[in-house]
Amino acid sequence: MSNGKNFCLLSTDNLENFVVDDELVYESIKEKKWNLDVKSWHDKSVDWNNYDAVMIRTTWDYQQYPDEFFGVLETIDRSNALLINPLEIVRWNINKKYLLDLAEEGVKIPPTVHGFHIDEVNFDTIFEVEGSDSLIIKPTVSANADHTYWFTPANIKELLPNIKESFKNREFFIQPFLENVIKEGEYSLIHFGGKLSHTVLKTPKTNDFRVQEEHGGIITSVQPAPEIIKTAENVIAALGRIISLGKITALQSSNGDIPFQVRVDLVRNKNNEFELMELEMIEPSLYFRTHANSVKNFVEGLEQLLAKEIKVWRD
Repeated sequence: MSNGKNFCLLSTDNLENFVVDDELVYESIKEKKWNLDVKSWHDKSVDWNNYDAVMIRTTWDYQQYPDEFFGVLETIDRSNALLINPLEIVRWNINKKYLLDLAEEGVKIPPTVHGFHIDEVNFDTIFEVEGSDSLIIKPTVSANADHTYWFTPANIKELLPNIKESFKNREFFIQPFLENVIKEGEYSLIHFGGKLSHTVLKTPKTNDFRVQEEHGGIITSVQPAPEIIKTAENVIAALGRIISLGKITALQSSNGDIPFQVRVDLVRNKNNEFELMELEMIEPSLYFRTHANSVKNFVEGLEQLLAKEIKVWRD
């Protein structure tokens, strides 16, 4: 990074109920002689032309206002600033339908029923359709496990009114619940510029299935086994193919360049294979505090990206 550049981390107005550690990167960025600001995406007074680059970070209420959020990102994208990750990556990644695109490229995901109208789901037969007596329903656009339900034949009658209320106007996925979320946990492999930086294991608190810290989840730094690393590499490679083939609207790269911040979330299934739960590329928690080299990896990767001095994805 050269001197005098202006860099912005995009956040929100209130992070009181979230676990945030982005402040750990502030000093290292400033040591590169960059001017660093943290701005809320709700702040309409910001002139994004004042920045060389804007990175989407802790915008953790965007799912409540998706149209407004994209309006801000479109404004940033039209400005002089480089948006990280690119706008079209965000468009593709915001709806969990991207998992179906990755499955077409050979990525293993849980068997998925994709629906738009909750009244069309037969909850008497859905367990047979999915081949499991333990299922999850979640919105295709969501964050922080909002409106996510774990249901079984024993509790579906009790949960069904809430499910129907939550999904009366929401697109959804229904998938088998992977018991290893509780028994082992979910692995998150964090990549900067296509390179693995660090890995954490997320496990839920007792009597819960949600691994997010905001729900009591426990985050532990781990060294992933080779099979986990290989699975994540295959996911990244599939993403590269999707980009190279121009399958993401208005976005094509001849060399399949990978977006800068990517988190691959994996869970082991009953056949001892790892399945992709999420590929987070909008505003992933990056767990800087869990690994000694995470901040260094982040800043060095960012420096390499910005040294190209190009509008990524626009050539």
